[in-house]
Amino acid sequence: MLKAFLLPILALTTMAQVTNLGGEHRGNFILCSSGPNSANILSLDQYNSLLQRWNIGSGWSPGYFQTIGESFIGDISALDLGFNRANIIGRGSKNEAKHYYWNRDPNGNQGWNRESLGGQFIGELSIVSLFRNNRERVDVFGRDAVTNQILHKVYDGTKWSDWFNIGGQAVSSPTAVMSGDGRVDVFIRGHNNKVYHKTMTGTASEGWSWSPSHTRWNDIGGDAAEEIVPVSNGPNSITIFARDRTNNVNSRILTNETWGSWELQGEGGMYKPAAVAWNDKITLAAISHEGNVLWAKTSVNGAFGPWYRIGGAVAATAAPQLLWNGGSDVFAYTRNADASISEKKIPTEALG
Repeated sequence: MLKAFLLPILALTTMAQVTNLGGEHRGNFILCSSGPNSANILSLDQYNSLLQRWNIGSGWSPGYFQTIGESFIGDISALDLGFNRANIIGRGSKNEAKHYYWNRDPNGNQGWNRESLGGQFIGELSIVSLFRNNRERVDVFGRDAVTNQILHKVYDGTKWSDWFNIGGQAVSSPTAVMSGDGRVDVFIRGHNNKVYHKTMTGTASEGWSWSPSHTRWNDIGGDAAEEIVPVSNGPNSITIFARDRTNNVNSRILTNETWGSWELQGEGGMYKPAAVAWNDKITLAAISHEGNVLWAKTSVNGAFGPWYRIGGAVAATAAPQLLWNGGSDVFAYTRNADASISEKKIPTEALG
């Protein structure tokens, strides 16, 4: 089956424009953006120290990955809320949630700050903003280290809430996506390797509600072997991707509260999927087991085209990251075998 899948797509090989950004990184790294032609890469080095390098449209700065003075264990998540605030969330030395953030106040004072958010977690935490135009609201989700249930904490612009238990029995980290102003969708992999989903909607003035309930989750089936990858390309429209236990990449689409069928996107030997939604398209990337090579494909109006081989070997343990530049280009970022990070401009033919 693997041979039957790979041979037809080997002909669709395209060369990406590659820039090696350097550094020596471990584990997954994070990519966030504050707007068109903006990229901010955050990673951890071998000593668990936080590294950063950014591009706001005029080239990468500084000329190397700089250490910005904080350490985490495990992987980190980040949320960029424009040029005035950047949020990094991860686990501290006691597995507590740790928030490290860059802030610029109205008087022009700026700098990095840190705070402990408490709790005790396992795996990666997820951070998301509930509103496109609200630069303050932040929601954090994590998997409790004792109960494996999902905990939720909110920053409303002035203070943090307590941790709220929203149920579930997870065997992987939660992932969350904003699918419209005032709505966030959360996904986990359950003990039976099925995918579970719940939704929070509301407003600051009228309050918030969870569906199907505060602690219950919807079983949406599937077979997942790692964290779920959700993206949204419009209000109440979500596409999720999951690698199953036979190393197939599958997707499912939610449109106006109705789930479509699971669809096979990559068969026999694809892992670490990543996706980005842009315009009416979604670009999906994954790494092949054969040679650890990056592949990409794009859907137009819900229909995916063929896979394209994007470039040379990448590190097998780090998921790629995708970024839309606000125009017609999509970039893939990968960790290489020598632990450096590369930027690959995905060729036009792979973008639908």
